[in-house]
Amino acid sequence: MKTGVVALSGCWDSGLTTILDVLRTADAARPRVDRNIPPLETLTVATCLDPVHTAGGLTVPVDRTIDDCAADTDVDLLVVPALAAQSPAMMVDALMREETQAVRATLRLWAAEGRDLAAACTGTFVLAEAGLLDHRHATTSWWLSDIFRHRYPAVELDMSRMVVLDGNIATAGAAFAHIDLAMSLVARVSPALARETASALLIDERPAESVNAVTHYLSDHDQLDPGHVVRRQARRYQGIHCPLQAAGARRR
Repeated sequence: MKTGVVALSGCWDSGLTTILDVLRTADAARPRVDRNIPPLETLTVATCLDPVHTAGGLTVPVDRTIDDCAADTDVDLLVVPALAAQSPAMMVDALMREETQAVRATLRLWAAEGRDLAAACTGTFVLAEAGLLDHRHATTSWWLSDIFRHRYPAVELDMSRMVVLDGNIATAGAAFAHIDLAMSLVARVSPALARETASALLIDERPAESVNAVTHYLSDHDQLDPGHVVRRQARRYQGIHCPLQAAGARRR
């Protein structure tokens, strides 16, 4: 599987690097699992070959333009990581940038050929703005769900799952859901490889501070329904520790 990860100026650093790190770790783990598993090659793609500057100031080299990816048949999947928008207004501004509009135009051509797409967090807005999620089930970042519903009423928004697969398009939730999305992509290639990758990157018996932080946050924001805290935490924890769950998502 050859994956092009779309790097837009001002993208969320961890979103971009998480997708790249998980897929590259999975490829390195192939010999330990089964040498017959096909390689997982990753490319960083952008609107031009100039290095891309992330929101945090990282300079990311570009392997190939997105137009070249669309013209070639060797790239199997394009993934759009999150844009670093800190408010609904910033999200709209990011969508209106010339660079983002150019990416949307290419994504439409890509989708017209029935080729696979994926996006996480605010990257889902790029797909939705291009009309590629209309009449599909999809998810997005929880704190932008209201504006997403208002802006894209034709999308069947599902906020109950961390990764939603509908046909050839996968979408994932908020920033840390880049891990869930990447793990679901690995599981498409090989569930055994996904388990090996998870053991290298995700599974640890030591208590995780991130889980405690999520618990406290949900407790503060779900006071009317304490049981909802448990359900939301369980879904998130499942997404981290059972990355193969997404591989069984229904195609529609």
